Amino acid sequence: SKNDALIVSFQNIGQATSLQTLDLSETIISNIHDDSLVQAAPTIQELDLTDVFGLKGLPLPSALFQLTNLRRLSLDYNDVVGSLPSDLGSRLSKLVMFSASNNELTGSIPNSIVQLKDLQILRLGANHLSGTLPPGMDSLNNLSFLDLSSQWSNGV
Repeated sequence: SKNDALIVSFQNIGQATSLQTLDLSETIISNIHDDSLVQAAPTIQELDLTDVFGLKGLPLPSALFQLTNLRRLSLDYNDVVGSLPSDLGSRLSKLVMFSASNNELTGSIPNSIVQLKDLQILRLGANHLSGTLPPGMDSLNNLSFLDLSSQWSNGV
């Protein structure tokens, strides 16, 4: 129930100046959509939000795409809806791993994904993506794992 949700205050995380990884997977967090995490811990490099109840059925939190130092972002099993931001590649340019499988994402893979020159792993399986791969995907020389399986729409 809503009363059992974990209200996480990120207010003092910024004092943990060596914090690089934050794992909030399999939790019930009700305030994940506000900007407090971004403001408190802008230097986080790895963020795991796999199966977070506070994301269920909602769009991807725009605040996540302000964490410009992220190298690894996991958003699997959240049933998030909507599309990936068109400027994903320019906003999170340091990503080596982006995983958003088993959600309800629609639309196409943004063209800006080809700006992720360090990207090694891209997991977008089990969504509702459509369209074609962005031009220039072959320029992602570090990409070693690409999962686009089980798309429940036309294309991709």
